[in-house]
Amino acid sequence: MEQIKLVHEKLLNSVDFRWTKEHERLFQWQLGNVEFSCGSRLTDVSARNWDQNECVGQFAGEHAILAEGSSEIIRKLSEGLDIRCSNPVVSIDYSKSDKVILHTENGRKYQANKVILSVPLAVYHRGIIQFEPELPEDKSIALRNLGAGLIEKVAVKFPRKFWTDLLRKDGTIDYFGNVPKSSAERGLFNMFYDFSTRSSTNPKNQQFVLMSYVCGDSVDIVNTKTDVEVVELFVEALQELFPDEIIPHPTGYVVTHWGRDLYIGMSYSYLKVGGTGDHYDMLAKPIENKLFFCGEATNRFFPQTMTGAFVSAQREAGKVIESYLSEAMPIPKLE
Repeated sequence: MEQIKLVHEKLLNSVDFRWTKEHERLFQWQLGNVEFSCGSRLTDVSARNWDQNECVGQFAGEHAILAEGSSEIIRKLSEGLDIRCSNPVVSIDYSKSDKVILHTENGRKYQANKVILSVPLAVYHRGIIQFEPELPEDKSIALRNLGAGLIEKVAVKFPRKFWTDLLRKDGTIDYFGNVPKSSAERGLFNMFYDFSTRSSTNPKNQQFVLMSYVCGDSVDIVNTKTDVEVVELFVEALQELFPDEIIPHPTGYVVTHWGRDLYIGMSYSYLKVGGTGDHYDMLAKPIENKLFFCGEATNRFFPQTMTGAFVSAQREAGKVIESYLSEAMPIPKLE
């Protein structure tokens, strides 16, 4: 943020241009958009390396909406696996030369040759899982330089679609911006996205949904206000954008509370002041060919994305197989 302000002031002083209140509001909107991208207030983000992953080609193509949510992907990926729910891990003992022992909150113990950790960065920061011995210094350095970014989302369903005129009929633009009144509101419903039903084959089953988010200094309103109050603010913002409309009463809503969820605590990672792309690699580095680390915060080139997290899991699965082959050990079969 200091660097942005410095460049901003130099630009205004060197150009013969009258900076108006409207220009300032647009400037704050752009800053809010970057805070959304990083999941953090810009005062905490590295000016030098906040976009370090842009040095390689990023994912191309159109965005896609998972109409049934992410659960169908999880269900498909979990087929054939032995998944134990309600077994939160509280400690991992990798001090033994030939095994790793996991202790769970309910007193159970699990033993394995290799363990892949896929927990969110915030879970490491909170110290929910204890390690024996403690994690190596490079892991601690990585955790200090990687931030657990947080945004919260609000989705509201309406009985009719009153925002159609702001969208393109071909679906290439399905969002619109909300320019803040001041810097204090730049993280409050900065953008609105149309999550309405795309198919019109069954008009009676149409769902009209707008989604927005809170970030930066505004992110904590989901905890300081009730969900109903948050939705009221959401509708008030829309009423200002559509002054000639009578905004209909919402017929449903969802307000996320990822920040206060013990086992989530975040949205996606960012690089703190002083952080570099190397810290993603440091967090991803295996320990003694026994502990392996995946997740978006271990993917230097595609952090902050579901796809990046998925790619990192494939990467670690490959490392596990390679470690078995290098040790000439049989790969355990799923029973």
